[in-house]
Amino acid sequence: MNKLNILGLIIAFYILTLFQNSFLIHFRPINLVLLVFTAMLFNKKRSLFFPVLCGFFLDILSSYFFGIFTLFFIFLYFIVIQLKKRVSYTNFIGFSMILFFTLIIYYSLFFLTIRSFNFFDFFYNFLFGILIYFIFKFYYVCRQRFGR
Repeated sequence: MNKLNILGLIIAFYILTLFQNSFLIHFRPINLVLLVFTAMLFNKKRSLFFPVLCGFFLDILSSYFFGIFTLFFIFLYFIVIQLKKRVSYTNFIGFSMILFFTLIIYYSLFFLTIRSFNFFDFFYNFLFGILIYFIFKFYYVCRQRFGR
């Protein structure tokens, strides 16, 4: 990754985190940072900087212990990398399986540390994760078709 891509990623996730914690706070179940994080791990090879960035911005704007989201995202990063080796993630079924397991692991970790779990949060995030998958898929098809 070059410096321009890193700067763009930092700005994009900062804006996404602000959007999630300011506007989407009224729609509590949606965790856009987690869903975009999971979807972006499928399209390009990402370094450890990527989960640290996602977790850091959530840590700054959350009321939980500082560093908890960073640890969550680092752990999820390694889990998704291992799942990608075992599951064909190039199709919708593979992505759905990995998204499902990622959400289970995230909410299990969240429950163990914060003692909070809501099935509807899991369900909404799974549905929005599928929507984000199709948005990314459309973006990459258009990008290939029209060149860059």
